[in-house]
Amino acid sequence: MLARTIAIFLWLGAATTSAAVIEPGKDAAGPGGLGAGNSRALPLLAQVSTVYGKKEARRIAIEVKPGSAEKIIRVKTERVFPIAILGAEDLDVIAINPRTIRVNAAGGKLVGGSDTRTCKREDANADGYQDLVCQVKIAAFRVEAGETVMNLVAESYDRVPLRGEAEIQLVTD
Repeated sequence: MLARTIAIFLWLGAATTSAAVIEPGKDAAGPGGLGAGNSRALPLLAQVSTVYGKKEARRIAIEVKPGSAEKIIRVKTERVFPIAILGAEDLDVIAINPRTIRVNAAGGKLVGGSDTRTCKREDANADGYQDLVCQVKIAAFRVEAGETVMNLVAESYDRVPLRGEAEIQLVTD
């Protein structure tokens, strides 16, 4: 919040400075505009828009193989496995764009994704909230057996970034 407030003040300051340079009847980008007399304003505006425009990823709860006590993925035989994005009071899973779901584990060596055809809404953990359960297809893998963390990233239709993680065990035989 502090960074956003500072960014707004910087943006307002840069806009005020650049507005003083624009002469009546001239285009802001043309002669006498932002580029001619105020070369410091453009990088400042670009930097502020980058800081102001970034959205921090919202943490979400996920469950690999919902309903199963074993969170084991057999990499050579299981090319598709279910993963649930768990709904909550403040997370309606209908707002999540399934085409943006991406997973990785073991340092990015196990990667995969989903699309709308392989997702359904159901209450996977019996908590009264709808969850989004997707069949995730493994696209590539070069992993060693052992415990690791599965990372999931997605976006809502409003372009809010989402991020969740769950512990899994990879088996290569």
